[in-house]
Amino acid sequence: MLRCLHILSSVNLEAGGVARCVIDLCQGLAQHGVDTTLATAEPDDVPQTWQTTHPPAHTPRCVVYDPAAPLDTLAPFIADHDAVHLHVPWDRLNPAVADACTRAHTPYAISVHGMLDDWSMAQKPLKKRTYWWLTARKLLNQAAFVHTTARAEADQAQQWFDHDRVVVAPLLMDPEPFRRAADVDPWPDLAGLDIKPDPATPRFLFLSRLHPKKGVERLIEAAADLKQRKIDVELWIAGPPHEPAYLDQLNRLADQQGVADRTRFLGMVRGDTKWALYRAADVFVLPTQQENFGLVLVEAMGSGLPVLTTTGVDIWRELEAGGAKVLGGKPTPTNDITQDWTDPDPIALALQPWLADPDLRRRVGTAGREYVRRWLDPQSVVEQYIAAYENALGDRS
Repeated sequence: MLRCLHILSSVNLEAGGVARCVIDLCQGLAQHGVDTTLATAEPDDVPQTWQTTHPPAHTPRCVVYDPAAPLDTLAPFIADHDAVHLHVPWDRLNPAVADACTRAHTPYAISVHGMLDDWSMAQKPLKKRTYWWLTARKLLNQAAFVHTTARAEADQAQQWFDHDRVVVAPLLMDPEPFRRAADVDPWPDLAGLDIKPDPATPRFLFLSRLHPKKGVERLIEAAADLKQRKIDVELWIAGPPHEPAYLDQLNRLADQQGVADRTRFLGMVRGDTKWALYRAADVFVLPTQQENFGLVLVEAMGSGLPVLTTTGVDIWRELEAGGAKVLGGKPTPTNDITQDWTDPDPIALALQPWLADPDLRRRVGTAGREYVRRWLDPQSVVEQYIAAYENALGDRS
């Protein structure tokens, strides 16, 4: 049986999508027969069943290490596994783990999770490039393979290391929530939120961490643009703010633009509430400057929502193939949103055909759901990861 150890310092869903990716991948590997362990210093959102002494069959186990002396715990597990999978190049623990893997003759892989995208590398560039040349470049160059989720991500990442051992594989996602979403009344699960059904008003859903790069401002301005065109919409903006002052800024903007009465800031949503939002909305909009796999985009499409996003998403080609509207233009490497697809007018214009034709929205949503089902078939995706690990073991021998 293949034994795979995943290491991520913090498993906290509010911090971003990496934790969700790692949880789902570990679960999927275990369900498909891989002996899987997740090691972390902060298991905040690790399922409780993983943290028991004897997890159920086909369930990952979780190992919690002391961040003050991580290798005391990790070294025996590194030696006892066939492959180690690291996540994010900036985790300062990873170089030490990579050295331990080398000593134990255990191949390691690393997923870069969009952090080598052009936009990402342009943030705090001096700090990142210094760390890159001193530490992270060696980390990637000596990896058995570097994992990216899409060809667009691989094209950007390969500027930063010197070998071609790149595995392009989509993230593993649980299809069960998509199946449960069909024909289920969403409103009971939304009772705790400050939203009420208005069948006459189309509902836009934004669901992501609230950060300037995500384009929330442009979505609010697009709603105001539509209002001037006599098209009324409701905005549901869900996700935790990266800082409280930014949420205040967005509230002021909604008020200034005259759409505050149609804008609801819903905060962090999870579980049944999140999936109910997908079911109750009419269109999903994420006009982001940079996104890696964009889990929420896939969740929305898999739930039957028409999706609008940008070429700032690494999987934009895959989403476009499933019927998403993708606004073009190269992402800007700063937080100043200046490109054509981040102007509110193109967003409003792109959304108008969907707003005018509910039947079109339903057809686009149905086609997108079927596309996601084929594209992210769990068996096919898991086999891609297992093949990558087994190839790494073959290279070692």
